[in-house]
Amino acid sequence: MCEQAKVDDSEDRISNLPDAILSHILSFISTKEAVRTGILSKRWKFVWTSVPVLDVWEHQFQLKTESSVERLEKARTRFLNFVDRVLMVPNIHSLEKVYINGSCHDFSHTQSWIDAATERNVRKLELYIYCEHDVPHCKLTLSSFSLNTVVDLKLYLNMVIDFHVTSTCFPNLKVLELDSVICKDDSSAENLFTSCPVLENLVIVRSVKWDNLRNLNVTSRSLKSLSVRSRIKDEDRPWKVVIDAPALESLEIVGSLTQDYVVQDVPSIIKASFQLMAFGNIAEEDYGNCQMRMFELLRRVSNVKFLSLKGSILTLILGIHDLPVFHNLIRLEFIVDVEPIYWDQCFVEEFLNRCPMLEAFIFETKLLDNVEDDLSEDSWLLESNNVPSCSLSHLKTIEIMGDISEDEVEMVRNFLENAKVLEKMTLTNTTLKRKLQICAKLFELSKCSIASTYGDLVISFV
Repeated sequence: MCEQAKVDDSEDRISNLPDAILSHILSFISTKEAVRTGILSKRWKFVWTSVPVLDVWEHQFQLKTESSVERLEKARTRFLNFVDRVLMVPNIHSLEKVYINGSCHDFSHTQSWIDAATERNVRKLELYIYCEHDVPHCKLTLSSFSLNTVVDLKLYLNMVIDFHVTSTCFPNLKVLELDSVICKDDSSAENLFTSCPVLENLVIVRSVKWDNLRNLNVTSRSLKSLSVRSRIKDEDRPWKVVIDAPALESLEIVGSLTQDYVVQDVPSIIKASFQLMAFGNIAEEDYGNCQMRMFELLRRVSNVKFLSLKGSILTLILGIHDLPVFHNLIRLEFIVDVEPIYWDQCFVEEFLNRCPMLEAFIFETKLLDNVEDDLSEDSWLLESNNVPSCSLSHLKTIEIMGDISEDEVEMVRNFLENAKVLEKMTLTNTTLKRKLQICAKLFELSKCSIASTYGDLVISFV
């Protein structure tokens, strides 16, 4: 019995598994490695063709024995030929996901790859392709694509794409990311968005000098999350962004203060983040217009629960004395990474007073090391005897990150003295000098009382 129970060590038990299980196993490795399993035996020859994922990176084709220049060029050739051959294999009938990361000399390979993927009913398509030829001459078109099955489309291509479509071209598309993609013109981009009736998540990143957009109109009844980012100085390539998405819940804008961002009614908005910078000085005659645009932008998103403001936008809204009220705001984040100026003394107080339900306040400074330490003459923080009402009612968490000034030490003391329900205050990357000053303030308070009455107040230095 023992002899019969012994397992033959030479038995290939893995190869005897069903194709579905083998395919699932191969889906966890790269396509290049999966294809290599075809040489194991006749049983394995076409198993890889049933894997629903195509995952190819150009760097996988670099050989250490080749010189650096030679290695890159030959790796690219091997990479392009490999993807071409794989996508032409007739045994591949269906693909769930296609992920290709590499470079090319022209757009012809990219065009054929997208055509081949869509013919195989791909649901998730991600292309990270850098084209080395003169970008304006690298052009793709989506008019010929049959993208009925695509749910998630991410294109990171420095190529011109023409989105001239005549009807609903993306009936199932829910996620769309366009990074460095150059739309042929304004209408081409607008046609794309109107051709996605169920689109929920949209990311647009502007980062190349050949960008043709002047008016970006995002109109969608289904859109829930939108991120519009610009990595170039918009002053060099000015544009206007108009957002008409009544179901929008999350909005992120990264760009220049001088550009025009128009947001229509967004009653469902929950989260907003604005990182707007001034590249150089704003002309005096334009300053008032910029403030009006920022006021309107904040007013349109005043229903948010989470708000993050970063960069020069903080400087610009200092002069807005009648800020909108954020009735639902529970988390506010200020990130200061611009050169300090002598801001209005009551700015934080004024803003926080517009947030009656605020529970968490995050203040982060990313200023240069040589910043003047004493801004007490015109501090933009809190006056010692004027703490906003939200501190007395709902504020539970305060986080201050970065090396803080003496005035900010005073702000810490004010919050500790007046915040009735404060549960936790965290100070991150604070210098030893500041820590000692804060400890001294705490010692002063200990002689009187700290306002927090619910549970133990935790103050931590990180």
